[in-house]
Amino acid sequence: MTFVSSVLPILVLGGMSIANTTSVQRTTGEQVPIWGIVIGSGLVVIFAVISLAVAHSSARGEVEGRKFCEECQEYMKPSRLCALPLDTTRRAVLYLLDWDLAGLSQMRKVDENAKNRCEMDLWTCSGHYTNYLELTTHGKIGKKEYNGRRVFSAYLSPEHVGPLASGLGVTPFAE
Repeated sequence: MTFVSSVLPILVLGGMSIANTTSVQRTTGEQVPIWGIVIGSGLVVIFAVISLAVAHSSARGEVEGRKFCEECQEYMKPSRLCALPLDTTRRAVLYLLDWDLAGLSQMRKVDENAKNRCEMDLWTCSGHYTNYLELTTHGKIGKKEYNGRRVFSAYLSPEHVGPLASGLGVTPFAE
């Protein structure tokens, strides 16, 4: 999508340069009206703005969706630790803030594809042992939708990852 939105203005500019005003004037024997040039330039500007908006939107989604390790210059790998019912998200955040792993491990889990869920993901860079824990909501409570909302994000030292994963009964690192 970004490629198409970037190439379209270039094609329009190329088309305008091929059909430049002097060749149109020689072919038709008439002068090109100024409004034709203004409309052509306006279309180029409109296509450029649309392509920039689409490119920005898709790049922003990619950057926000994945963690990047500045030291390795590589993207981190995610591991799904668990999925919790959406209505228990607040309690899960409180357990994490208090580092109450026993309480967190006792919480009811749901399927990763459940309609109303809060996903707990661990983003890891194995080269520098950088770890980020994130809780992201998906679903609806009442009339309010919570699709893709990040409600918790925290750096975890390597010493914290082991106890958290073992408390949840999962393997902590992506391969």
